Amino acid sequence: MQYFRNFPLIDYDLDGNKDTRSIVDVFRFAKIVSSKTIDDISLYNYYQVQDSERPDHVSQKLYGTPNLYWTFFLVNENLKNLHKDWPMSQVQIEDHINKNYTGHALNFAVATTVHDKLTIGETVTGLLSGATGKVVSKDPNLGWIRISDKTGLFRAETIQGGTSNEIVNITGETPFRNATHHFTTSDDGRVPRGTAGAVTVTNDEHERELNDARERIKVIKPSRISEITDEFRKVING
Repeated sequence: MQYFRNFPLIDYDLDGNKDTRSIVDVFRFAKIVSSKTIDDISLYNYYQVQDSERPDHVSQKLYGTPNLYWTFFLVNENLKNLHKDWPMSQVQIEDHINKNYTGHALNFAVATTVHDKLTIGETVTGLLSGATGKVVSKDPNLGWIRISDKTGLFRAETIQGGTSNEIVNITGETPFRNATHHFTTSDDGRVPRGTAGAVTVTNDEHERELNDARERIKVIKPSRISEITDEFRKVING
């Protein structure tokens, strides 16, 4: 990152074995973050990152150069890693959800007990549909059994474990990306399953909400950018 070009090198014992290596002095980052100048709210605007915009794109738009994108990481505490913390494009978020929420969920009613039933790795079969799937995980608090290697279509029916022979009543299936991530109410935030008035937030919705929140970032006003970058370099090299 262009940002780290402003940091001096220091000799540091990374492993505690007295064998020092030259590394970038990232510890000086704390000095600029805590300075009174950087804390001055009059320095900032907020910017809504658009779909597919990279940090250098935003820097070019705001400051006329792509090279000041490191300032976004300087003034936003939640921006620490470009690949994890910068908002994903619509294509990227779709790929992320597809990659991390594979398989299907077999859903069950609140009154159904599964915590002591079915074994991870065993194959379950729908006694009505004949559909099958391998148990990957289960969450009694959220109301699903995650399966992989699914064949057929599970219905509202009873499933049986091929190894344990245990049975569980399910209400049907859904892609795991659409399974419950948590429950929420407008007044109490996240709440337990079965709470009156609770709304289901799916894995897909949860990931998109997180990504949407990342889109609003704090930026230094263009009229003050030279002042702040000059001070930053003084602190880093001082």
